[in-house]
Amino acid sequence: MASDGTLALYHRDRHVGRLHDTQPLRFEYAPAWLEHPEAVSLSPSLPLSQQVHAGDAVLAYFENLLPEGNLRRQL
Repeated sequence: MASDGTLALYHRDRHVGRLHDTQPLRFEYAPAWLEHPEAVSLSPSLPLSQQVHAGDAVLAYFENLLPEGNLRRQL
């Protein structure tokens, strides 16, 4: 995570969105991703929209993708 508590997410070279290390965990899609003709949602529970997704759906999707413990804190 960056010093501001966000993690930029990419698919190949395209910026998909940002994960915010807050309580609750939040995710938002990048505007350029939303406008891309081949954009897809990360999950049915995180549909493509300008809405900031928060809470259980975000946690459920990302919890097994991110490292745990000290490594996560360092990121």
